[in-house]
Amino acid sequence: MSKWLIHTFKYILFVAIGAGLLYMTYRNVDFQKLQTDIASANFGWIFLSIVLGYLAIVWRALRWQTLIDPLGYQTNPFNRIHAVAFSYFANLGIPRSGEVARCTALNQTDGIPVDKLFGTVIMERVIDLLMLLVMIGLTFIFHSDAISSFMNEALALRKGGPEEGFSLFFLLPIVGIGMLVGVMMIRKRLEKIRIFARAYAFWDGIKDGLKSILKLQRTGTFFLYTAGIWACYFLMTYVCFFALPATMGLGIPDAMLLFVVGGLAMIVPAPGGVGSYHFAVMMAFPALLLTREDGKTFAAIVWSAQTLMVIVSGIVGMIMLFLAKRKKGKTPHHV
Repeated sequence: MSKWLIHTFKYILFVAIGAGLLYMTYRNVDFQKLQTDIASANFGWIFLSIVLGYLAIVWRALRWQTLIDPLGYQTNPFNRIHAVAFSYFANLGIPRSGEVARCTALNQTDGIPVDKLFGTVIMERVIDLLMLLVMIGLTFIFHSDAISSFMNEALALRKGGPEEGFSLFFLLPIVGIGMLVGVMMIRKRLEKIRIFARAYAFWDGIKDGLKSILKLQRTGTFFLYTAGIWACYFLMTYVCFFALPATMGLGIPDAMLLFVVGGLAMIVPAPGGVGSYHFAVMMAFPALLLTREDGKTFAAIVWSAQTLMVIVSGIVGMIMLFLAKRKKGKTPHHV
């Protein structure tokens, strides 16, 4: 099977997942009422959410340099910002493609090896996962009743018992670890095969990027940027509460729940979280003592606002990266 067919199949599958969840969320909605509710929203707060979304991109681009520093390269800050924006845009098409897209883009404008950049991006994802776990922990502390209610709401959708999928859940990691150990044991033999030799060389580059976290030259700055990114992510949801009459009375703990639920939903391989975000937020609203209909409206507003920001900034980023590539070529800038 050709690569084109594989990518096409994956794209169709991801779109089908998102479309299916979107249908499940809005299949019984009164679209006239939904349109009226959205039209009556305070768009000033929605615009602020868009600004915060782009500010998170800027913070992420600035933080990226602190991971690149130990590799011995200096990059143009605008190229980094546009590369990160372009990566978000790429994820709208093919989930998880953005990481490769931004590394390739910065390689073409600033000449840094893709494998080393990819290592720094993997490290970013590890940090992001840890931050999400922190947010989940804080939500459990400050809004445990809503978490419990949401979990009960989600479990009510299950048709089977909790034992379903239990064996597979534990079997897959075991099989994966076994395969990894096996590959490491016969590495010397595999290195003689050209395709595996290239794979190992690429992995060595990734390891250099991963090690950058151990050689941070500006640790305080790194964590300051991280705090800025996640503060923007949280506030993107929180400020939208003031856009709708139904959500004006919600507070910070409520925003934490929606933030966590929405963040977990984005893990689902649907383009830009379409469907998965809407479904998760709809399911969370009864835990906040609001209706699912309110959740559908809120999800549509937040998702649409952020998707608009990603599309506009991504297209602008793509154009600026193209111009930067033509102007500067691929010459690396060593510190």
